[in-house]
Amino acid sequence: MLKCCDFNCPREGAALAAMLTVQNNQNDLLSTFLLPAENNSNYLKFQRRFWVEEGDHLTLVNIYMSYLGNSANSVKFCQKYGLNLKNLTTVHRLYSTLLKYLKEVFKKPTDREMKLTVEEISIKVRNALISA
Repeated sequence: MLKCCDFNCPREGAALAAMLTVQNNQNDLLSTFLLPAENNSNYLKFQRRFWVEEGDHLTLVNIYMSYLGNSANSVKFCQKYGLNLKNLTTVHRLYSTLLKYLKEVFKKPTDREMKLTVEEISIKVRNALISA
C-alpha cells in the first residue's frame, strides 16, 4: 500500500490492501467477493466486467473501485454482478481507515496528482507490487 503511494496510485493500493484483508477460508482470492457459483447466475457478467489478464490482484482492485463508483446503488450493483455485498461493505470500512492512516499517520497524499488511464494505473500497481 505504501509503495502504491510512491507510484501515484494510493487509492488502488488501499483498495488492494483492504480486499486482501477480507478473505474467507477458500484458496481462491476472488471467491470471497463472489456469490457461490450455484447461486450466481451473473458469473459471466462478472467475468466480462472485472476480470483482467494481469491477475487476481488487479481484478480485486477493479471489483472494489467499481463498487466504490456505484456506492449509491451498491445493493443493485452487487446483485447485477453476483458480488458479496457484506464483504464489500467490510472492505469499504477498511479502505476508508487505510486512506485516513495514509494521510494522517504516514503523511502520504491520497489523491492522484494527474489523471491516469486504466492501463497506466495497472502498470503502476504492478510496479508497486513488484517493488514491495
